[in-house]
Amino acid sequence: MQQIFKGMDNGASTIDANFKELTSTSYSPTVQDLTVNGQLVVNPNQTEKIAKFMDNSSKLMVEAHRMNNTVSVKFNGYVQGLSANNLMGTMPIGYRPSVETRFPVISVWSKFMMFVIKTDGTIMTTSLAEDDNTHGVEGSVIYQTKDSFPS
Repeated sequence: MQQIFKGMDNGASTIDANFKELTSTSYSPTVQDLTVNGQLVVNPNQTEKIAKFMDNSSKLMVEAHRMNNTVSVKFNGYVQGLSANNLMGTMPIGYRPSVETRFPVISVWSKFMMFVIKTDGTIMTTSLAEDDNTHGVEGSVIYQTKDSFPS
């Protein structure tokens, strides 16, 4: 877009060129750089969706919150130790990560454990406590999704 100044010799042709640019298919209204001065206000009509479910063995509670493309997941409950690559459940469509997401969880007995959420929604253990006892666990993770917004 060309700027137009009062008294320009080519003002009419510049205005005409600006209108042609706006109506052409090559014009993109995408903002390249944006500086916010003051407070950035989020749309008050934004929707949050929540999914709650139990894992396959009904011992681990999963709660997922989705706002725009951000998903926040909380886990708590019980898992059996000493079993890596154990299927814990599946995140519903609309809450699945855009990349495989690994994160630590902690056992109430201070045992370190690692969970993974795959892009197909599969929730699995990747490493667990070094015994086969049932462990109370708690953890959370935040990630981005490319899934369609859940209805």
